[in-house]
Amino acid sequence: MRVIAIIPIKMNNVRTPGKNTKPFSDGTPLIHLIQKKLLNCKNIDDVFVYCSNE
Repeated sequence: MRVIAIIPIKMNNVRTPGKNTKPFSDGTPLIHLIQKKLLNCKNIDDVFVYCSNE
């Protein structure tokens, strides 16, 4: 059985616009930090990002 991870990203956040693509503590965007952690998980086969403009 394959295990996938889906990362839902809302691009037009009202309270903090662009929070998922802004540089985080070390200059890396938040989405990259989340994606990197999931890709390093041994139990996860694939990682997909779902972007919403709403």
